[in-house]
Amino acid sequence: MFDLSRTKYFFTKEVPAVPGATTISNEGAVLKATRVDGKECAQLTEGTGTTEAIIGFSVNNNLVPGQEVVTETVEVPAGLVASLKQASLVSGSVLAYNVTDSSALTVVAGTPANINQVKVDLVHGTATFYAGMDEKVVQFRYRYSLNNLEQEMKFGGRPVNMKSNSARDTITYIRGFGELYTDQYDTTKDYSTATKLYADANGLITTTDSGKTEIPGARVVSVPTAADPFLGIAFNLA
Repeated sequence: MFDLSRTKYFFTKEVPAVPGATTISNEGAVLKATRVDGKECAQLTEGTGTTEAIIGFSVNNNLVPGQEVVTETVEVPAGLVASLKQASLVSGSVLAYNVTDSSALTVVAGTPANINQVKVDLVHGTATFYAGMDEKVVQFRYRYSLNNLEQEMKFGGRPVNMKSNSARDTITYIRGFGELYTDQYDTTKDYSTATKLYADANGLITTTDSGKTEIPGARVVSVPTAADPFLGIAFNLA
C-alpha cells in the first residue's frame, strides 16, 4: 500500500505476469523481470540471490490491501501481559524494542526464558514479558491482517466493472525514478541507519544484504514511526 499524498512517480508499464507465480495483492512491492517463452514477464522478488533483475514496484488502482503495518508503544503492566492494538499479526513481522533500556527484544513463541525475550501471541495480539520488565516502555512494529469489514471500511470495494490486473494476467509496475512511501517492507528491520536497500521474498524491501539483490538507486528518505507506518524511499530504476 502507498501513501499517495507523498508518493511521486512518472512512468509505469504493464507486462504479462509470470504464470503460476504468487499473486500480487499489494501495491509498492518489489518486482523482478523473468523471461517466459522469450518475452519479459514480471513477478514478486524472491530474495534468493544477488542477481534478480529488479524492474520496479507494483501499482494497481483497484487493489484492496489485505494487511497494514502498525507501530505502537506499551508500558509493561505489573501482570507482565500487554494487549496490542491489533490481533491477527503476521508471522515473522514483529519487531520489539525495549525503549527504557535501549535494547532489542527477541520475539519467541513460548514462555520468555530471560528479560531479553518477549512472547507474542499472533492470534490474539498479546505480549508476555519476563519478570522484571514491569513499568518498562517497549515499542512494537508488526504487520496484521485486515478482516473483510476492516477492508470495506478503510478502502471500500473495487469497482465491479473494472477488471483487475490479475483477471487479465498482467502486472503494472512503477519504473524510472521518484519517491515511494510504502508499507511493503520487512517490519523487523531498523531503517534509521540503512544506506542501501535490498529485495526480499514476497517483494518486501529489506536492509539485509546477504544473498539479496540491491535495489538500484534506492535510499531511505523517511523511516517508519508510530505516527507514520510508511517507509519512504527515493529510487532510480533507469
